[in-house]
Amino acid sequence: MRNRFIELIHKEMSVNQNIVFLTADMGINLVEKIQQDFPNRYHNVGIAEQNLVGIAAGLAESGFKPFAYTISNFLSIRALEQIRNDIVLHELPVTLVGTSTGFDNGPLGPTHHMLEDWGILSGMPNLNIFCPCTTDGLDSLFLECLSTNLPSYVRIPKGPGIQTDTRRIGHQNSLVLSYGSSTEYAIDYALSKNCDYLLIERLKPLDVDLRIIANYQDVVVIEDHFATIGLYSKVCQLANELRANCYITSISPVGYTQIVGNKFVDFLND
Repeated sequence: MRNRFIELIHKEMSVNQNIVFLTADMGINLVEKIQQDFPNRYHNVGIAEQNLVGIAAGLAESGFKPFAYTISNFLSIRALEQIRNDIVLHELPVTLVGTSTGFDNGPLGPTHHMLEDWGILSGMPNLNIFCPCTTDGLDSLFLECLSTNLPSYVRIPKGPGIQTDTRRIGHQNSLVLSYGSSTEYAIDYALSKNCDYLLIERLKPLDVDLRIIANYQDVVVIEDHFATIGLYSKVCQLANELRANCYITSISPVGYTQIVGNKFVDFLND
């Protein structure tokens, strides 16, 4: 998925002189082609994520369309103030690209686990948030990032993405909701429990009508993110607003060290 997104940026840079790519010393063996072909629009700011966001904001103010790429936890947490003050408050068209989500970098320990990023950022107005799980969804969100005049945060999981439908609706009384790196396991879970499933690729604003939960007796939310500020909390809020008569269950991490090595499937089996 990351390779595909970088390929899309590289292709667009060949026809759009306003695209600028920035990285915080990330993307070895992945972004060199951008550096080689567009040296004047490639900037490695070093391990300095706050500068990454600040420079991207300045470029956007100057009329460019910046893509800022680094590990999602350092991008969203270390540079939170810069995202809020430099980009969101000014509604600048910067695309923040965070690589690795949930326990993608499990063996590196809690500092590299990313379980609260989009939940924190979702409270900021006029910030689009994406978490693709298919190549078609990735292509679509890239075009949306290009066309919007608002900032975007793209949460890209490791791996190739799923190669199946993103929905199975209207067959059962139970529904599984998921997104990002959890979707593969969510599909397996849904099929093993004979549930419908619905996978989400745009988290804010949502790309699906979640009012569908009112049609089900049971709803299970599977996510690689803390449920208290993730999709589960939003589904519970919606169910309350709809006065929906459904029971909502969360399958999600409860701590940073609960899973090591991205063994999410073991967590589901527990």
